[in-house]
This record gives sequence, C-alpha cells and structure tokens, in this order.
Amino acid sequence: MSQRINGAILSYALIATKIVITIISTPILVSSLGKSGYGIFIIAGSFVAYLSILDTGLRDTVIRHFVLYETDTPKRDSFLAQMLGFFAAIGILVLAAGWGLRLLAATVFANSLPVSEIKLLQDMITVASLGVACVLAFNPIGALISASERFVFLRSLDIVASIFSATVIIFLLWRGFGALMVVIVMTVSMMIQVFCRLGYASIKLGVSIRIGLPKASELKPIIVYASPIFVAVLVHQIYLRIDNIIIGIMLGGAPVAIYAIGVMFNKYFMSLATTITKLFAPDIIRQLDKGINAEEITNLMIRISRFQALPLLLILTGLFVFGQRFIGLWLGPGYEVSYYVLLAVLGPYCLELMGNARNTVLQVKGLYWYSVTITGIMALINIPLTIFLLNIYGVIGAAISTGLGILVGYVLTAILLQIKVKLDMSRYFIELARGILPACLLSLVIGLWFDSALPIGWNGFLIGVVAYSGVYGVAMLLIGINDYERALMMRAVRSTNHLVRGVLKW
Repeated sequence: MSQRINGAILSYALIATKIVITIISTPILVSSLGKSGYGIFIIAGSFVAYLSILDTGLRDTVIRHFVLYETDTPKRDSFLAQMLGFFAAIGILVLAAGWGLRLLAATVFANSLPVSEIKLLQDMITVASLGVACVLAFNPIGALISASERFVFLRSLDIVASIFSATVIIFLLWRGFGALMVVIVMTVSMMIQVFCRLGYASIKLGVSIRIGLPKASELKPIIVYASPIFVAVLVHQIYLRIDNIIIGIMLGGAPVAIYAIGVMFNKYFMSLATTITKLFAPDIIRQLDKGINAEEITNLMIRISRFQALPLLLILTGLFVFGQRFIGLWLGPGYEVSYYVLLAVLGPYCLELMGNARNTVLQVKGLYWYSVTITGIMALINIPLTIFLLNIYGVIGAAISTGLGILVGYVLTAILLQIKVKLDMSRYFIELARGILPACLLSLVIGLWFDSALPIGWNGFLIGVVAYSGVYGVAMLLIGINDYERALMMRAVRSTNHLVRGVLKW
C-alpha cells in the first residue's frame, strides 16, 4: 500500500510539475514560434498522437498477464521476451506510419498552409515518429514495472525527465532555435527514459531482458483483450485531436493555436483522473477475476470516482471562476475565445473521467466492445457536426460538438453498465454527488464573489486562487467527504511528510 500511496503522491506531483511547466513554457513557445507556428506544432502533436495508440490496449493487457505471472519468474521472463519481440514489430510499423503521415501532410494542408510550414510539419512528424517507435518497442518493460507496483520509480523518472526537457527547450528557444528543435529535445528525453526503465528492470527487478518470437497461443488472448481498448483509444483521439486537424485544414494554423489553448488542460484532467485508477488497476483486476458481485463492483467504482472527483472539480470550478482572467494575463489579447472552448469541452470530459474505472470493469468482463461501439458512433457523428458548427461558430462550434459527443457517450455507457453488468447506476450517481456536490456549489458561489471583488493583475489572480483553494478544501473537509475518505487523506498527508523528509535526508 505504501508504494500506492507514495506513487499517488508522486503522480500528483508529476501532474503539478507538468502544469507549472506548461504555464511557464506556453507563453515562451507562443511568442518564440508565433501563433501560426505554435498551431503547426500542435498539428504535428495531433498526428503523432495517432501513432502512439498502436500499443494502447496491448500495454494494459500485458500488465494483466504480468500480474498473473508475478509468482512465476521463468514464465514472466519468457512472456516478456515474446512481448519485446512483438512490440519491436509495432515500433517498425510506427516508423512506416510516420513516413506515411509525412507524405499525407503535404496533400492535406496544401490549401491552408504555406510550403515552408508544410516542410516544418513534415520534419517534426518524422523526428517524433522515431521517439514514439522507440518508446513503443520497449513498452513491455514499463508494463512490467507497473505490474510490480514500483510506482515511486516510474513517477520520479517522469518528474525528472519533464523538468530536464522543459529546461533544455526553454534555453534553446532563448538561443533562437525553433519548433523542430523542441521536438528533437522531447524525442531524446523519451529515449533516455526508455533506457532508464531498462536498467531498473534489469538491476532492481532482476529481469532477464531478451527478445524472442511471440507464440500464437500467447498473442491471441492479448489481441482479443486489447482490440476493443485500441479502438476505444483511437476513437478517444478522434474526440480530442481531430478538431485540431480539421481546424488546420479549414482555417489554418492560427485558429488551431486558439483552440489548442482551450483544450490544453484536458490531458492534465485525464492524468488526474487516471492516476488512482492506474494505481489500483492490478488490485481491481484481481478482485474482478475472483468474481466479486455487482454490488461490490458498484461500491468500488463509487470509492474511486469520489477520490477522482475531488481534484477534478477543484480545477474545473477554479477554471470556471478564474479561467478568463487567467488566459488574459497568461497569453495576452487574442485568446479570449479559448476560455469558452475550455468550458465547452472540459465540463463533459470531467464527468466522464470521474467514472473511468468502469473501463477496467468492462475490459475484464469482456464487454468493452459495447462501450467502444457507443464511443465510435459518437466520434463518427462528431466529425461532420464539427465541420458544420465550425462554419457557423468558428472554433467554439468545434468545441460544442466535441463536448456534446462526450456527454451523450457518457450517458449511454452508464446505461450499458446498468443493463449488462447489473450495476446500480442510480446509487452510483447519488453516492458520487453526496456531500461533494453541495460543497462544490458552495465553493463556486463564494469563488464568483471573490472574482468580482479582486483587483486586476497577477496579484489579484493569485490571491483569488489561493483563497478559492482554501474555501474548496474546507468545504470538502466539512461537508464533502466521508469518514473513510477523511482518514485516507490524513494517511496520505502523513505519507507525504514522510516522503519529503526522506528526500531531504537523501
């Protein structure tokens, strides 16, 4: 449990680190690259994101098998060798797909981007593809470390790598380098992390690292288990990334930058929500494999979702109150629309992420294809709806389309859980909202009053954020959380103090 608690603390520290890095580096990126150049950078990231999903689902499946083999070292090492061989083939596919995207970019953006920007986009896709291929080829190593619940190492490595790459990027931008160099630094950082994981697995876990040929008997259950997860993540990327590409094709690079600022915090919301789910994923899988009943599954989902809701609602309501003020101070004029993009997408997305433990339940129960079908239909509808609303309302229309799709998909998935898994979703929603919803509404009212009384400028903003965080925390402690959650939070505080003292002594 200490690994989980310390891992959770470091996971939130990683998220906080990335948020701070984003707040510091984004204005530097925008000013150094220009609005259009920053938009090209975002478009390249959207393309590369599709390459990254080639291992998604497979990694979750590999973790499940490592959990099953945790007491059988020879079988674990044999399975790892087969998976390294299989994932090496995936890495080669990524390189080929990256080259295909490079060629596709020249055709797709011929009417909206100048030749120089298309060439820059192609070079960024090529370099990033190399990094993604390397990471995916060795992903079974990360999966093994996760299955061994060595979360402290994984999160510590991520924190150090994030700080290192951000520092180097800011220095190189100051020296006059451009977007391509940013992508090169990010790629090198990814490769360094891969080698660190290899060393840890070999030295600390005593793993025999070799590459073997995967057996059909091993691959079949993995592919069957992973296929719906892969499709689901592909659809999820369509939700979150396709808008950037459509806007780039129809309107050019600058509007992409405005939209990207609005949806920038989505990934941090996802990180916050999935931190607890990832930490408890091995235990969730064990319990489901033991055959716990529907009532126990409902209780498990309620417990995880309530913990996810606490940080998510703090940030969502805080952005609702102070978001417009923050964007104006952060990036200056020209990004006012980003605030409305943020609200249109982040509200529904927050609701979905609070219940993402359901995905593990559906995967283990063999029902994930139903959820994938729902999400796939919504994603297909989202594309023409985005184009239609984009022509009427601009980038806000694209955000409205995406938000509506996420919300409808969430409701339909809840119905699926009620029918197929026999979960009591009415009780789930009631228990999720119990205490938390009134505390959240009280905080929101006080926060809006704060905002109206604060002076203009960074000082007023910082005072408001600190005051609102305090009000939110007190409201949750007094009326939001229950005794079990309060005790667990106090335990986490004690673990944080112990962890900090250990780091200082070291």
